[in-house]
Amino acid sequence: METRVLNALLCPSCGLQLESDESGFRCIEHGLWLMYGERLLVHAPSEEYKLRDRFTMPWETPVRLA
Repeated sequence: METRVLNALLCPSCGLQLESDESGFRCIEHGLWLMYGERLLVHAPSEEYKLRDRFTMPWETPVRLA
Protein backbone atom coordinates (compact mmCIF):
# COMPACT_ATOMS: atom_id res chain seq x y z
CA MET A 1 0.00 0.00 0.00
CA GLU A 2 1.33 3.41 -0.96
CA THR A 3 0.86 6.41 1.31
CA ARG A 4 1.18 9.87 -0.15
CA VAL A 5 1.75 12.91 1.99
CA LEU A 6 0.50 16.08 0.36
CA ASN A 7 2.80 19.02 0.94
CA ALA A 8 1.13 22.39 1.37
CA LEU A 9 2.08 24.88 -1.31
CA LEU A 10 3.24 28.24 -0.01
CA CYS A 11 2.99 31.62 -1.71
CA PRO A 12 6.44 32.53 -3.12
CA SER A 13 5.86 36.20 -2.21
CA CYS A 14 4.70 35.98 1.41
CA GLY A 15 4.87 32.34 2.53
CA LEU A 16 1.14 31.95 3.30
CA GLN A 17 -0.42 28.61 2.44
CA LEU A 18 -2.06 28.58 -0.99
CA GLU A 19 -5.64 27.37 -1.32
CA SER A 20 -6.54 25.13 -4.26
CA ASP A 21 -8.60 26.95 -6.89
CA GLU A 22 -10.27 25.49 -10.00
CA SER A 23 -7.73 27.32 -12.18
CA GLY A 24 -4.66 27.11 -9.93
CA PHE A 25 -3.72 28.08 -6.38
CA ARG A 26 -4.79 31.27 -4.64
CA CYS A 27 -3.06 33.45 -2.05
CA ILE A 28 -5.22 35.86 -0.03
CA GLU A 29 -2.58 38.59 -0.44
CA HIS A 30 -1.15 37.97 -3.94
CA GLY A 31 -3.91 36.36 -5.99
CA LEU A 32 -3.71 33.45 -8.41
CA TRP A 33 -0.64 31.27 -8.92
CA LEU A 34 -0.36 28.58 -11.61
CA MET A 35 1.61 25.35 -11.49
CA TYR A 36 4.11 25.27 -14.36
CA GLY A 37 5.81 21.88 -14.47
CA GLU A 38 6.17 19.70 -11.40
CA ARG A 39 7.40 22.25 -8.85
CA LEU A 40 7.37 25.76 -10.34
CA LEU A 41 4.67 28.24 -9.38
CA VAL A 42 4.19 31.29 -11.58
CA HIS A 43 2.01 34.29 -10.86
CA ALA A 44 -1.00 34.52 -13.17
CA PRO A 45 -1.00 37.66 -15.32
CA SER A 46 -3.37 40.44 -14.27
CA GLU A 47 -6.12 41.71 -16.57
CA GLU A 48 -4.21 45.00 -17.02
CA TYR A 49 -1.10 43.09 -18.06
CA LYS A 50 -3.06 40.96 -20.55
CA LEU A 51 -4.46 44.10 -22.20
CA ARG A 52 -1.08 45.86 -22.31
CA ASP A 53 0.98 42.99 -23.71
CA ARG A 54 -0.08 40.96 -26.73
CA PHE A 55 1.87 37.72 -26.22
CA THR A 56 0.48 34.70 -24.40
CA MET A 57 2.11 32.30 -22.01
CA PRO A 58 2.08 28.52 -22.69
CA TRP A 59 -0.73 27.87 -20.17
CA GLU A 60 -2.94 30.52 -21.88
CA THR A 61 -2.68 28.99 -25.35
CA PRO A 62 -5.38 26.45 -26.21
CA VAL A 63 -4.01 22.99 -26.94
CA ARG A 64 -4.63 21.86 -30.51
CA LEU A 65 -4.56 18.15 -31.10
CA ALA A 66 -3.56 16.93 -34.56
